[in-house]
This record gives sequence, structure tokens and C-alpha cells, in this order.
Amino acid sequence: MRVDSATNFTPVSTPATAAASTAKAAPRDAETAAPAADSGFSPTGDLSRLLSLVKEIPDVRGEVILEVLNRSASGELTSPQAALDTAAAVADSNVLRGS
Repeated sequence: MRVDSATNFTPVSTPATAAASTAKAAPRDAETAAPAADSGFSPTGDLSRLLSLVKEIPDVRGEVILEVLNRSASGELTSPQAALDTAAAVADSNVLRGS
């Protein structure tokens, strides 16, 4: 994958990317993010910055997903008030400003 910026990703087909996409994902921690000492690999500043950002993303908790599924099944998330609350939250966030 070629990364032009934090929001622009261009897939690049190579045998290595095909093998990597079929491999099982390893847990995110400092050991998996660090290169092997004898590999000769030195991450760029951009890669180090992106790795730091990825580590800040919270893990998805099963109980939160279950709660959302239950609220959705009960119709709570499809009410007019839920639509207004969602619109207000999006308007107050940086989602529309791109930052």
C-alpha cells in the first residue's frame, strides 16, 4: 500500500501484499510494531507517526457492540430524536471539517 497522506491510501498489488492480506492479524502492541533488530529496517518519521496514531485507536469492546445491537433492535437508534442527536453530534465534531 502506498500512503500519500494520512487520508489517501493507494493499494499496490505485489506478492507480498497478497500474502500479508491472507495472514492473520497480530495484536497491536510495542513488540509487533517494532522491527527485528537484525532486519536493517529503519522506519521513517511518517511511519513512526502513523504507528503512534494507530496505537491511540481504542480497541473495540464486545459489550459496547452488544449494547448498540440491543438499542438498534429496540428501535431506540431509529427514532426522530436519535436522528437529531446524531446530526448535532456530527455538526459539533470535526468530521465535516476534515480534521
